[in-house]
Amino acid sequence: MSKTIGFVGAAMVALALYGGLAVAAGKSATHLIPRTALFGNPVRAQARLSPDGRYMSFLAPKNGVLNVWLAPFGKLDAAKAITDDKKRGIRQHHWAEDGKHILFLQDEGGDENWRVYSVDVESHKQVDLTPLKNVRAEIIGISPERPDVALIALNDRVPEYHDLYEINIATGERKLVERNDQEFAGYLEDLQLRPRLAVVGAYAGLAATLLSIGLAITLLVARSPALGTSAGGVGVLLAALAAAVLGLVSARLGRPGGKASGKALE
Repeated sequence: MSKTIGFVGAAMVALALYGGLAVAAGKSATHLIPRTALFGNPVRAQARLSPDGRYMSFLAPKNGVLNVWLAPFGKLDAAKAITDDKKRGIRQHHWAEDGKHILFLQDEGGDENWRVYSVDVESHKQVDLTPLKNVRAEIIGISPERPDVALIALNDRVPEYHDLYEINIATGERKLVERNDQEFAGYLEDLQLRPRLAVVGAYAGLAATLLSIGLAITLLVARSPALGTSAGGVGVLLAALAAAVLGLVSARLGRPGGKASGKALE
């Protein structure tokens, strides 16, 4: 009996010692990843080159908040912040095609009602291009053929759908380009920033409409087994994009291709 108790006691001591050694080894071999490494600001992010190649821009912290920085090409050490956001930080920025302005998006307190701002790279003057409350702005397109303006979508008329506006990036002057009465979900523009392709989500699938030469031409509506897809409408999307490319090419060459039937856009 005493031998059994002694054996059990020895076994428990051995297990305790082994467990202690294992825990000690585990503690020494395990290093927690700092939370800032996963969720903190990057040192630099989203590097972009100006259209004329003179400048580099990027996002980097200024006083702990992400802002837009600018440096002459090849002189990264000379970079300076050209924005002064003190709240949530800037997450998206783009060069305007004039090479004189940078566009960036910012919301208020995380509400995702994005506003589009422009900042002059020389004077650092900042302009709110979409000064509208409870409105979400989206940059649809910029073009080297229209360097002074941007095509921006705004849901200022109805919250569910965006109308298209042409906005001067220096002054904020706004002109309606396309009133979205047909409840389109998105657009594809040409180099003149004219909407050419529109896509609408539907319960039956996807529909794509080519906006070309003043006509709305429905290409494909709903999903079809013949397209070889039952989920995602991939065949519809590919066919729509192919038709869009043909329409864009013919529009840019000034030669509308073939006859089309449809309802004239107002």
